[in-house]
Amino acid sequence: MQRRDLAEGPTFLVWVRGLTGPQPQLWGEDAFYGPVAERERVVLAVRALRREEAGMPLRELAARYPAPEG
Repeated sequence: MQRRDLAEGPTFLVWVRGLTGPQPQLWGEDAFYGPVAERERVVLAVRALRREEAGMPLRELAARYPAPEG
């Protein structure tokens, strides 16, 4: 997902199950709509970001809020 404009609404750091392990992604509020059952299999953790965090690089956010263990 590309960096979101803060005026577009809330931004979330989402850890998903990737082919090589947990992968961080930035999601907007609209990404949570749709087939819930499929997302439940791949979503590991969700964290709502503060406005000042929404513009940070994904690498920094992933270091600040690491993937859940297990």
